[in-house]
Amino acid sequence: MQRDTDLVRQILLDLEARGSYADWLDIDIEAYSPEQVDYHLELLVEAGFIRVSATGRELARGHPLRLTWEGHELLDAVRSEDRWGAVRALSDRAGGLPFATIRAALVEMAQREAGKDLP
Repeated sequence: MQRDTDLVRQILLDLEARGSYADWLDIDIEAYSPEQVDYHLELLVEAGFIRVSATGRELARGHPLRLTWEGHELLDAVRSEDRWGAVRALSDRAGGLPFATIRAALVEMAQREAGKDLP
């Protein structure tokens, strides 16, 4: 199965939108199968962006999940539709980019945007 960065982004946004991780429900994202979502959840756990609750040692549907500090950092970088669209276009033109490059480009864009607003 190929990694889908759009799905990674959507999972992070969905996790944040839930607000509470105590009563985690299954993640269902339209246009993606449960197998695709589960695979990407496992990738996010492996990358250290989300963590399974202390009550569950392995990732399984129904277990509470939460974003890690790094997950929140990544989410802040991918949140902007404009930045995300620009980096996705760059990735498409290049025939795909490593996720670390995508993340670095997003962070750099956010820093430039923030710098415009500083006195």
